[in-house]
Amino acid sequence: MSLIVETGAGVENANTYANVETVSSYCTDMGYSTWASASTDDQESAILRAMSYIEAQNWKGVKKSNNNPLEWPRYNVLDRNGYIVSSEVVPTNVVKALSEAAYRESVSAGTMQAELEREGRVKKKKIDVIEVEYFEGASGETSRPIIAGLLKGYIRSATSIEVIRS
Repeated sequence: MSLIVETGAGVENANTYANVETVSSYCTDMGYSTWASASTDDQESAILRAMSYIEAQNWKGVKKSNNNPLEWPRYNVLDRNGYIVSSEVVPTNVVKALSEAAYRESVSAGTMQAELEREGRVKKKKIDVIEVEYFEGASGETSRPIIAGLLKGYIRSATSIEVIRS
């Protein structure tokens, strides 16, 4: 398998925003020592699985080129502080979010694409003495605050409408 990194230049056939070295550096900085024990093939597979999660986000702005296989680079995106994101880059925090997701995928394959059963609204489930009951309307989605924090400002809210001045 081969990772082809999108740098913001519209790299043809790109399939990731980070290579093994970039994710390894992130994992070292975060103290995620188990990443280093995985084989290069397993690390690359984890990166590609993580990319599926990252690419599925509801990004703000408009893709720079319809010919680009990935969602970044993009036009008309402001970061969380209101600064314009260059359409010539993949934001650092998007790369960090991918790195975090890749680490999680290396620890447990498929964790970023977990199947959700009944959207978390199970009223009551009892097996022997173990019992689970969810509140009405409880979300079935797994919370990933580190990744959500890194992507804050780049993702559209499901309950908002984006307005762009021409």
